[in-house]
Amino acid sequence: MLPTITVRTLHLSTYWLMFAMGVCAMGVLMVRRRKQYDLSVPKALLFTLLVTVFGVTGTKLLYILESWPKFTEDGLTLGGQSFFGAVFLVPALMAVFGRLFALTPGRALDACAPCGAVIVACMRFGCFMNGCCGGWEMTLGNFRFLWPTQAIESMGDFVILGLLLRMEERGTYPGRRYAVFLAAYGVLRFFVEFLRDTAKDWLYLSHGQWFAILGCLIGGASLWWESKGRSSAGQNCNLT
Repeated sequence: MLPTITVRTLHLSTYWLMFAMGVCAMGVLMVRRRKQYDLSVPKALLFTLLVTVFGVTGTKLLYILESWPKFTEDGLTLGGQSFFGAVFLVPALMAVFGRLFALTPGRALDACAPCGAVIVACMRFGCFMNGCCGGWEMTLGNFRFLWPTQAIESMGDFVILGLLLRMEERGTYPGRRYAVFLAAYGVLRFFVEFLRDTAKDWLYLSHGQWFAILGCLIGGASLWWESKGRSSAGQNCNLT
């Protein structure tokens, strides 16, 4: 693990360096994809900034709700985040603020989906470098190790990113890509949580697993609703 990097007298946190890389990656993605959403470069960067601000706000709010006694004792600190706070808050706010960019809620959600995947992937790798959010200790003979759950999730997030970008190339119905991101990230996180050293105190599941189930339900319901709507539209077309 490498929690900090020292440059002369400057000590840099690898976790926050990965966060900065994630923000930069989001910016690059938005600028490269801006024509699909009729955005100028300044608007693409502003979109990235809003996603970042809303994401950080969401992670802190959910962490505070999950750890209220600790928050009342220690107050607000940089440490402690719950990624699902961003997963749920960003689309809700960007669906509204998307009007600033002349985007419908569905298109604003689709623009957010790859951003969410890439920054979570970067930050999970930051967790790996920092040595936090690790897995259970395993013993194989005389060899002991911790499950690298952060790296496992990070790789899974990059796979989800590739899937979303591929869907974007093919073109899909507005809103589908964020629904796929919710469902896919929910499945990934649900199973990774079994390997993490987290308290399974909510009916034998961790907080993250229940949020993952919620994400799967919301994403799956959105996809089902969309397919049902397209089927109804097709039937109406045949009737006329």
